[in-house]
Amino acid sequence: MKKILSILLLSFLCIMNVYADKCDSSKLSKMQKDANSVKINHEAKSETVTVKKYDRVKNEYTDETMEEVQRTLNVTISGITKDIAIIRAKVTYTGEYDPSDPNAVVPGEEYSDETVIDYSMTNNGSYTFKIGDISIFNDYRFRVVSNDESCDFERFRTIYYRAPKFNPYSENPICKENPTVSLCQEFIDKDLNMDGKDFEAEVKKFIKPSANTKTTTVIHDQEVTERDSSKSNNNNNILYIAIGGSVVVVGIVVYVIISKKRRAL
Repeated sequence: MKKILSILLLSFLCIMNVYADKCDSSKLSKMQKDANSVKINHEAKSETVTVKKYDRVKNEYTDETMEEVQRTLNVTISGITKDIAIIRAKVTYTGEYDPSDPNAVVPGEEYSDETVIDYSMTNNGSYTFKIGDISIFNDYRFRVVSNDESCDFERFRTIYYRAPKFNPYSENPICKENPTVSLCQEFIDKDLNMDGKDFEAEVKKFIKPSANTKTTTVIHDQEVTERDSSKSNNNNNILYIAIGGSVVVVGIVVYVIISKKRRAL
């Protein structure tokens, strides 16, 4: 009898354990909520460093040094929890890609360098990696999946992400003077497809006269107006003096004539 009771109790515990590990709707709902909170951002950094000059003829570095701007682009995945994981894959598009719709699934995708990122690899839920070649666009696919053994193979979200590339025109003098123009941004998310002359012409369309230029023009106009006004006042003064002098002369002449006539009488 005791043996039968032990078997029944063991069976009951096993059933309860299986039930407890079941991937139920509450678990799925929480993981889906976590997946929806995952965000991907990038941060560009630039720093000036001292490096050795390279002799292309001798094919070696020299003892001379020079300053060089080193740029890096870091991509950060945030919102990773203990219940979900990210499968990152590098994407190569063999077909035509539309950068205006980076989430569209384009035929001709090839995937490589798959990496699984879970909470243990993060810093409080954030995972950062550095882009290697910033002279080209780097495309990635991020699949948000379950990291819970009871909900294995569950996939909640797929994110396609294009990391921007360095814009060589950002070092153009016209961009140094107008860094806020969108075409002059250090990193861009679409090809410009234009030569240097066309680029400068396109940037000039976005440049408005500065406040200083307007102020200078106004001040210049005011100065001209004041000078003209001063000349006009001087001319008026001369005219008044001339008229006054003429009146005095005529008065003297009349006085002399009248005096002579009185003496003659």
